[in-house]
Amino acid sequence: MTKVSVIIPIYKVEKYIEKCVRSLFEQTYSEMEYIFVDDCSPDNSISILKRVLEDYPFRKKQLKIIRNNKNLGSACVRNIGLKAASGDYIGWVDADDWADLDMFQCLVEKAIDCKSEVVICDYYEEWTGQSIEIKQSINNSKILPQMFNRNKTVSWALWNKLFEANLIKKFDFVNNADMGEDMMIVVSTLLATNKVSYLNKSLYHYNRSNLNSLVNNWSKDKILQLITNTNNLEINAKRIGVYSRKEISKIKLISKYHLLDYHIADYKLWRELYPEANYYILCNNYFSVKAKIIQAIVWFRLNFLYKAIMSIKN
Repeated sequence: MTKVSVIIPIYKVEKYIEKCVRSLFEQTYSEMEYIFVDDCSPDNSISILKRVLEDYPFRKKQLKIIRNNKNLGSACVRNIGLKAASGDYIGWVDADDWADLDMFQCLVEKAIDCKSEVVICDYYEEWTGQSIEIKQSINNSKILPQMFNRNKTVSWALWNKLFEANLIKKFDFVNNADMGEDMMIVVSTLLATNKVSYLNKSLYHYNRSNLNSLVNNWSKDKILQLITNTNNLEINAKRIGVYSRKEISKIKLISKYHLLDYHIADYKLWRELYPEANYYILCNNYFSVKAKIIQAIVWFRLNFLYKAIMSIKN
């Protein structure tokens, strides 16, 4: 029977982990492997995991708990989990999120029926007191342009996808580059795959109310990590022979734009970084009109106008 490994990084998630692991241990698909990687979480996350596990004794033999000797960050944790996985397919769940109980059964059946290396499903964004269903309407022939469109009709997250193990294990996460590691690996695998399938069903619940999550804590250091992952994506694209200057340049432009967002405003680094991507400022559908204006005025060194626009923003 086809085996699915699910990798779950653990760090400071004691508030959320019980709901997450119950949704995993109650999966309707039986041939599972659960790999929890404890990145030296300083709270009670692992104790809660072990307590909940007692309610599912039949899952104990499917469980691996790996504890790091020191805190390494999410990219290192993902590499550790990937190396430990023995399944035919690999799935990812963040410990502050949860899955529908038939998620992995649905994904595996789709993968087998369509002989797919990657299966993508829809998902919910879970805000405090509100659940929003995100439908993606994926066009396989235009999957990357859709992923880097402002409306982001295709998520670049790991968690709403199932990957054939032999495919995703061709790539490594960049250690110590946690911001953008999803984007780098997902786009790399999509460039390398022969068959992607879309499952028109919402199966994953992405918790947007966790203010401690990485995506809610931008800084210049995090943006430099995003740039590192963008550079590595370009290396992967060239290595597998599917390099598209146009699409990679648009991704570069999205990465460098964050240097002007969140009031980081590193004008010098923005101008020096990926100058070949500046051509796509006006024709990149990812950006709003305001975002295009912000980048254009910094391109022409009109920094005082940038400051004025950002002051209006807040």
